[in-house]
Amino acid sequence: MSETIIDKQEDLDRVVHDVSDIVGIDTEFYVRRTFFRIPCLLQIATRHNSYVVDLAAPLNLKPIEMLMRNPHLQKVMHAASEDLKILHYLFGETPSGVVDTQMAHAFVSPEDQRSYHGVVKEYLKIELNQSSSITTSNWSKRPLSKRQLEYAIDDVQYLLPLYIALFGRLRDLGRLEWFEEEMQIHLASQGISWKYELSNVQGLRKLTKHEQSLAILLNEWRESLAKRSNVPRRWIATDEQLVWSVQHRSEPIAQFRDELGMRLGGRLHRTLRKELKHARVAPLKIRRADFESQRFHKKSSVVVRMKEIVKFKSEQLQMSRNLLGNQGNLIEWSNYFSQSRKFPRSFGRWRDLLLGKEFREILRNPYDPT
Repeated sequence: MSETIIDKQEDLDRVVHDVSDIVGIDTEFYVRRTFFRIPCLLQIATRHNSYVVDLAAPLNLKPIEMLMRNPHLQKVMHAASEDLKILHYLFGETPSGVVDTQMAHAFVSPEDQRSYHGVVKEYLKIELNQSSSITTSNWSKRPLSKRQLEYAIDDVQYLLPLYIALFGRLRDLGRLEWFEEEMQIHLASQGISWKYELSNVQGLRKLTKHEQSLAILLNEWRESLAKRSNVPRRWIATDEQLVWSVQHRSEPIAQFRDELGMRLGGRLHRTLRKELKHARVAPLKIRRADFESQRFHKKSSVVVRMKEIVKFKSEQLQMSRNLLGNQGNLIEWSNYFSQSRKFPRSFGRWRDLLLGKEFREILRNPYDPT
């Protein structure tokens, strides 16, 4: 398989002509000093060759954009979420026809979120040398090193044979339709957002409900400022600083400045005073569903019993437990069912076939432990 870096328009046009019915796609980006990821490389594998498109070169990417928008062209990726964000950033929309080899593996193995080099070793018997120092290297710097180019090629050149191997396993186990349905659900619900998930804020769950609502507001303030300035969130304020601020909201501005510094302390103190003055906290009780359940939660007997069923099915079918339903999914589905007496679209027909009957029995009799 040839290894080619593409930095001229005529070479990019040649790549497009080499594409048939399926391609492997990967990206490399740089994000250390910015809010938005900086797209650096776009790797493409066809049935014949692998290419590294240099996104720093003066290229017209319209031919690639047309490929991404072609619903009849299958795009194979591994753990596609970050790559989809980059492609959306480049072309203004999420590609169609995407299949994810990490998700395909989850349908045929009890392992969760298997790495790319792990599945390549398992299915293709190839050991990749993917150093973490290369993964996190500065992909925006030119010229790229030999190791970076080798890494970039390795990241894409095995995607097609890997998917062919997984496709065969899915077909043999009768799970290909399940996988295709779940890919549609995943892509429809994926959404392309750079927003920091509220549940990721360190220390959030240790706060009172009122403090959590204030933390949401401060997180939104940080998100807006970081995006506008295109700098990392932590450069505006760390999670720990947000949590400290809501816990000490009654302290004078001098205390904020002593603890957090003159500029940040003043900003956070003024933001809190403004939000409290305008009473924006109360309406946020509804929005707390972003990180906390309504009726059922992780310790409720309903969710515990559903988790036991998921564990049993995972072991019985040798499928990923997280794919069948992680804790967050179970909380979401159970609360949705309690309100509408049916499961949301994200539950899917294939899960209904495997889990629907048992889940309905539990949710229709939530206080019956039998």
